[in-house]
Amino acid sequence: MNRRQRLTLHCQNAGDRISSQLLEFYLTLSRRRIEKFTPRPGYRNSIPALRQCVDVTGKHTDTLLLMEKQIHKDTSSGIVRVQDDKIFWEYDNKVILEIDVRHIVVIGEYTNSDGPYFDDWFLTFVTKDGQWQSIPWYADNRDELLKYLSEKFQPDFNISYLTGSFEWKSIVRHPTNLKGKALFKLTPTEKYKEPKTIFDKILSSVGLGGFDTTKYVDLTEEVKNELTNASR
Repeated sequence: MNRRQRLTLHCQNAGDRISSQLLEFYLTLSRRRIEKFTPRPGYRNSIPALRQCVDVTGKHTDTLLLMEKQIHKDTSSGIVRVQDDKIFWEYDNKVILEIDVRHIVVIGEYTNSDGPYFDDWFLTFVTKDGQWQSIPWYADNRDELLKYLSEKFQPDFNISYLTGSFEWKSIVRHPTNLKGKALFKLTPTEKYKEPKTIFDKILSSVGLGGFDTTKYVDLTEEVKNELTNASR
């Protein structure tokens, strides 16, 4: 059971849990405003927005039950399948990603702080052309995918190294010479302005104060070198 599912179960009880739910939801939205990531200009890669944000407009006390129903309805992370040495990720009955396993050079994981209402844990595949695509860790049929990766690359893909991570973190799982090292690096954008005080963070959470904490997401130099070597 993942963090989103655990919180959804808590939502089934009302009364004394309402305040903690609202606080948790507010903190989640605040983090989403404070932490933003974007690929460098010219890159086709992106950190995926996998589902539409839960609609929480209106007064909290009047919309809490509606919010709970929406969370229940929108907890799917899609489905992943492997066919003819290709990995497919489908969402809402549409194929979103198709990855040719023969072109994969690096495999990694990353987490962010978007949970528990949004996907916050991903399996990432970097191909020979330097592009990367990510599949949510909570996608259906994940175990079948991990079994396939264990047979194809190395035997420990059924174990995750980021189970306890609730913030931004990334690691390489394959190849062995990069195993455990960072997959991505973050670089502040030219307009980066971080809220420092509690009051600044409150302003930033509601879009005020002119703060901008957007960071470029890029592959680490070690991963880029691995891609260069693979293309020779």
